[in-house]
Amino acid sequence: MSKIKVYLLPGKHAKRTPLAYPDYRPFFAPYFDFVTEPLAADFIVASYFVDLRSEAAQLLAWQKARPDLKLVVFSEEPLWDSLWYEDFTKPVGEFSVKVDGVNQKLSYYFFNHATTDIFAFAKLPYFITTENHYIQRYAKLLQRNVQLSTKECLTHWQSAKWKQVFFAEKRTEQKYQKFDQNKALLGLSVYRSELANTFWQQPQVLIQGRGWHSDTARQALPDWHLDKLTSLHGNVMLMSAIENTVLGNYITEKPFDAFAINSIPITYAGPDSRLYEVINQNNQAVVNIFGMSVDEARQALRNFEPTAAMAEHYQAAQQAVLQKVQSFTLLIAERERVAFSSFVAFERLL
Repeated sequence: MSKIKVYLLPGKHAKRTPLAYPDYRPFFAPYFDFVTEPLAADFIVASYFVDLRSEAAQLLAWQKARPDLKLVVFSEEPLWDSLWYEDFTKPVGEFSVKVDGVNQKLSYYFFNHATTDIFAFAKLPYFITTENHYIQRYAKLLQRNVQLSTKECLTHWQSAKWKQVFFAEKRTEQKYQKFDQNKALLGLSVYRSELANTFWQQPQVLIQGRGWHSDTARQALPDWHLDKLTSLHGNVMLMSAIENTVLGNYITEKPFDAFAINSIPITYAGPDSRLYEVINQNNQAVVNIFGMSVDEARQALRNFEPTAAMAEHYQAAQQAVLQKVQSFTLLIAERERVAFSSFVAFERLL
């Protein structure tokens, strides 16, 4: 088996692709060589389309020198895919660029949640496998949470400092309001922001993220994830775990964060969502607002009262999550699967 030579295109989003994460590099090593000279590569890989477009003139020059050099956009984030592509379910794309006054075309292959099975996880969703600290933090907090009795869990929610919490950037521009080919809601950023806004400045409600109190992104913090977990643990009844995009395999840190801080996740999980697999089908452990209007969701969340029965389902879900995140074997297997699936996807293009 020959290794595939890849050159990772520098750019604003260069670190947002599976090939770029340090904790994944050992798993890609048997299949890929990461070269520092683009003309020595089989593939030039960009994380997002905008990085490809910004370097279009240079890419054309490289392809002129190496006609067999192929371009790949390897994206882990469907939100940006839905913004930058008319149809991000197509595995091949093309765009025009003007160089020295002449229009030329660049074609590229597209690996994402819709065009490959790379992100079709077995047990652990891709996002929480990208960096070791996710697994470590979840295991530590969940080990403590599962020690609570059902009564203690219920009392914790009833006496929580915050009844509803929303941590997400405020996005209200219509470009974020995306629908799929069946006119079902695909992009949730506007919906999520409008829902949070109905709770704005209400007692026992916490809303944070760029656009709410400031224009600074939470990612600008030294460790935004640790800050989130430490500031919220034990203080929240309902925690928004609404993703950016509705896709079955797309599950980020959001529901895991909610379980880790011992709060009930607010989800928007459609029929193809695999979240229930992660929590062993304990669907009563979350508040799912899928298909609700903003007003309907607001009422459901305002009227919500936890019960002992829900606490039992919730604790079972936490146990299921804990079993997965504390398993070193599962983490290794998931990373090996991602690496091999990536190799297969690239190899098919040679």
